[in-house]
Amino acid sequence: MKCLLKFKKFLFLLLLILSIYSIYNCKRREKFQLQTQFSPASQISPDLTIIYSGNLDGNLEPCGCNPEAQLGGIQTQAAVIEQLRQTDPELVLISTGGLLSSNFGSDHLKSQFILPGMKLLKYDAIGVQWSDLAYGIPFLLKNPLPYVISNWQNDNFSSQKVIKREKHQISYFQWLDPKRQPSTGKGSHQYPLLNDLDILAQKIREAKSQGHFIILGTTAEYSDRITFLSMDVNILLLKSQPEFQKPVKEGNTLILTPEMWVKHMGRLDISLDSNMNITQWQHKIIPLPDTLTPPIYIKLWYQGYIDQIHDKNAKRRELRMQRRKLNMQRRNTSGLNFRPYIGQKKCAQCHQDIVTSWNKTKHAKAFNTLEGVNKSFDPDCLTCHTVAFEKPGGFIDQSLTPDLTDVQCESCHGPGRDHVNSKGKTQISITGNDSYQVCQQCHNQLHSPDFQLQQYKIHGVPCTQ
Repeated sequence: MKCLLKFKKFLFLLLLILSIYSIYNCKRREKFQLQTQFSPASQISPDLTIIYSGNLDGNLEPCGCNPEAQLGGIQTQAAVIEQLRQTDPELVLISTGGLLSSNFGSDHLKSQFILPGMKLLKYDAIGVQWSDLAYGIPFLLKNPLPYVISNWQNDNFSSQKVIKREKHQISYFQWLDPKRQPSTGKGSHQYPLLNDLDILAQKIREAKSQGHFIILGTTAEYSDRITFLSMDVNILLLKSQPEFQKPVKEGNTLILTPEMWVKHMGRLDISLDSNMNITQWQHKIIPLPDTLTPPIYIKLWYQGYIDQIHDKNAKRRELRMQRRKLNMQRRNTSGLNFRPYIGQKKCAQCHQDIVTSWNKTKHAKAFNTLEGVNKSFDPDCLTCHTVAFEKPGGFIDQSLTPDLTDVQCESCHGPGRDHVNSKGKTQISITGNDSYQVCQQCHNQLHSPDFQLQQYKIHGVPCTQ
């Protein structure tokens, strides 16, 4: 009888937990399904539907550690685009480029997969930005995508992409600003670019004379729009911002500002007159939630990416083990420990009160967060959820360096070996505004959009006091 009562109590608690989770998850889905509208027309019968995105900036997938940042990624784009095309096969899909990033060591591998992933999405036109050229022209051309640079002087890239639909033709142009060209370190111009807007204007006039609808992609700020408005394009796309900006119509030109990292996509439904000018338009923001199921072909692509990460991690581990063995030999010979990172147990010998307080925070369980979302192998995530990943003497993996998991003292203060060996004479403290800059290395707009340092102080993160 007692066993039956215990079972009923357990069953009741289980059903209660499942009910709460179901309610929470439904509310979460409802939130993601909302679409923000910036539209003068409440209802139109569109002549043309354009789906557009801006800078992916290497955001192959959401990081997984912050529920507020669980939007975007190529898999989710694929799910949304497939649904949209089933409803409207004639829609136009464009990107202003900025697909790649080269800020971290892991970005090269991601870039190798982003380009084939974008090919699977079948964009109609993709602008090229300077960040896309970070690994060189051959790197891009290995993956034949509908790239556009309208002021490029040779045949590597198209100067114009004509997108043909049943009733309309759309010409996409992209201006790659020569003034923003990265320095080669020698002061020479590495790329064959024209810095002549008159030539671009002439190409646009020719396309308009053929009855084309004109879209121009740029990395211009809103304050610089006047330069391009004189070309009388139908749509002018400006530099991506952390959030979509409200569309503005000036003359015959509708000005759009995409969102960085492609957590959402823009949808524009437009009505046209006989001269291909926009008469009515409706703009929506389409969220890209992680609750969507991606198509099988994109799942296979993603599995290839995961397999490559595991392979690279195995090679990295082998190399680091060899280095570690060499350091151990040097230590046995000299009596010194050459590993610059010591782990927080050493810190606690002198700073026990701070370490005890720190261990009560979520930072001290950061690695568990990765395990909870199956990302404990991902180099992008390990950089912020361990101590000094990919740095000499830093985290390798759980089996070799278990003392360097989670966010610890040295994650922010840097290696502590010299501090310990000098008995505290070598300082590694963080002072003043430096603490905020250190936090922002991981708590940036992409991964931690709601981060506020003052809230961390209120909730007792000890090093921010």
